[in-house]
Order: sequence, then structure tokens, then C-alpha cells
Amino acid sequence: MPAIKKKKSPAAQKFLKSQTKNYWNQLGIFPAAMKAVFDGNAAKTDSKKKLAKLGQGNLRMLCEQSKIACAAGLSETRLAESLFNNSDPSTLLHLLEFAKRKTEWIDKVYEEKVSSRKRTGLQASVQQLGKSSTETIKTFTKLILLYRLFPKSLMDIFIYDTWYR
Repeated sequence: MPAIKKKKSPAAQKFLKSQTKNYWNQLGIFPAAMKAVFDGNAAKTDSKKKLAKLGQGNLRMLCEQSKIACAAGLSETRLAESLFNNSDPSTLLHLLEFAKRKTEWIDKVYEEKVSSRKRTGLQASVQQLGKSSTETIKTFTKLILLYRLFPKSLMDIFIYDTWYR
């Protein structure tokens, strides 16, 4: 009798999947050095706090995009924790480090890679799901979306930053 394969539920999909050390090294992020600098628990707590600062609309939109169930009344802290728990923790830490001083280039590559129609839809989702209709997509949210949709686009950001710095 053949073994029955279990299907993975959409909720089991990771929010942020891990990448190879080579991927991060090419982007100027060195996992081995980061491991030596950042304490495990402090880095996790800091990552969750930074995620929570994205705001309700951004967090709920990221949950929606990742097919992570989240109740309507959850706080930013609980939403961030839910996203964090569905992520590779080191990937989130690497993205936070990568984002430093690259706001202009993240915005530029986001505009280049994500279609106008998709950007409009994502912005509408953030406004609808947030506490305020004026909430906008944060730069770090854009970086997360780029990482999820077009992982190689982070190299474009790195090149822009290196070339124009």
C-alpha cells in the first residue's frame, strides 16, 4: 500500500524563506559576522519590534500576501509576532541590516519591478486594512515584497547603492 502524502496547508508557507550564505555575501551581508555581533534573543526581540513599527495596514497586508491567518483585532505586536514565527529569523535580520541607508534605492527598484497596477492594489490593501486611510506602504514593506516576489532584485538595490554612494 503506498504511503499517503500530507499536503502542506497554505498557512505552513513561510513568510520569509532562507537563502544561501552566498546570496547574502553578494549583497554585502555576511551571516557569519552578523552571528558574532548579534545575540540571538536580543536580535529576535529587536526584529519583532522593528516589524511592529510597520503599522497595522502594512502588517495585515503582508499576512494576507503570505496567506497567514490573522484575526481582525490583533495588535501590531501580535501581527509582527505572527509574521516572525512564519519566517526564517536570520533572513529577517539580514533584510533589516540590508535596508540600512538604502531607502532611495529600495523605492526605485520597487517602482521598476512591481507593476503600477500591483502597486496600486497593494497600497489600497494597506489603507483598507490599516487604522488610517492615509497609511502608506513603508520602505521596509517594499523590501520584503521585493524579496518575496523578485529575490534577485536585491542585487539591483545593492548595485545602485554601491554605484551612487
